[in-house]
Amino acid sequence: MSAAPTLVARRAVVFVIASTFAGFSCLYLLLPTVPLIAEQSSGRLGAGLATGVFMTATVACQALMPSILRRKGAHGVFVLGLALIGVPGLCYSFSSHIAVILVVTAVRGAGFGIIAVVGAALCAVFADPERRGRALGIYGFFTAGAGIVYPPLGVALFDGGQRGVLFVVASAVAAGGAVLAWLRLPRQALAVPETGSVQAALRDRGVLASLLSFFPAAMFFGAVYSFLVLLHPHVGSGALLAFGIAMTSGRLVAGARVDRVPFALLVIPGVIMTLVGSLAIGVLADGMAVVVAAAAAGAGCGVLGTATLADVMHRRGPDEFASSSTAWNLCFDGGAAIGSIGFAVVASTAGLKTVFVGAAVCVAVCGSCAQWVAHGASRQRVVPPPVSPRP
Repeated sequence: MSAAPTLVARRAVVFVIASTFAGFSCLYLLLPTVPLIAEQSSGRLGAGLATGVFMTATVACQALMPSILRRKGAHGVFVLGLALIGVPGLCYSFSSHIAVILVVTAVRGAGFGIIAVVGAALCAVFADPERRGRALGIYGFFTAGAGIVYPPLGVALFDGGQRGVLFVVASAVAAGGAVLAWLRLPRQALAVPETGSVQAALRDRGVLASLLSFFPAAMFFGAVYSFLVLLHPHVGSGALLAFGIAMTSGRLVAGARVDRVPFALLVIPGVIMTLVGSLAIGVLADGMAVVVAAAAAGAGCGVLGTATLADVMHRRGPDEFASSSTAWNLCFDGGAAIGSIGFAVVASTAGLKTVFVGAAVCVAVCGSCAQWVAHGASRQRVVPPPVSPRP
């Protein structure tokens, strides 16, 4: 992929964000409700399998994206991803058999893997190089914001007996995003082949340091949505809301600063806020202080998300935006999955409080390792020169 800082490209950033927001809206409408359908069919095992199959398909598809984009280009693949995450969801209305649910969920997971990687990459492609971090911050604000608005709406429709309406709305939203991307994104500018690889990105000490800084925050993200309500039942819902709002705001605020300040001035406060918030959640009694701690941790996760994504993009340059986006998304989704599963073992053996204390320890250890890995690597942020789109 190649950067394209033109008026058309800047408008394309808006369409990329809008299309990706549609895909994430569909995701969050169905994310909490599909396990409920699976549970009715096959009990708790079915609910767990639904989430596990979705995340497995997502991560597997993400790992393949650089090679797919080299062969097929971004435009059609992005539209396909938006279609896959939404349209198959209509099948949930016609069958509640667990095999059908899992197959449909796997297809939708692959679609989400596509839009998560390609959406961030296209946002970076079309953004002006000197404002790329700001664009990625706005992108993160809308994708994370969908996770605040739509899960309660999806559950409300499901509990209200409006399952058919839920599946139609979710599919229609994603289909609308696909149509928008197909009609409004310039195709020729997206035909530049991806030249990088995830392996090459990970051999970059600076990239590896950024991902090490973010990985424990992703693990903590998985722990929050799995165990926070269980540990603090009286304020858990409010704490989750505070976490989501603060994370969304953190991504936006970091985006406004990431192009103008050194990376360390964002990542160090992000690590500290995540560490302190996680530790406080683990040691505090059930009360409003937990809500404040969740907000602090959410802000830290949001800052780390935007700062590390922008840093990885800057380090690898326009020709490797897809592989950079893949590496970051694998770090996020893989970290969240590992956090959910790994901390489940911790919760069952050492208790729920240990989950969040352990998450704080992971943040501290990985943050220290990131500094060691980055030793000797230049921390200077190099903004790639403008590259005109192909005629």
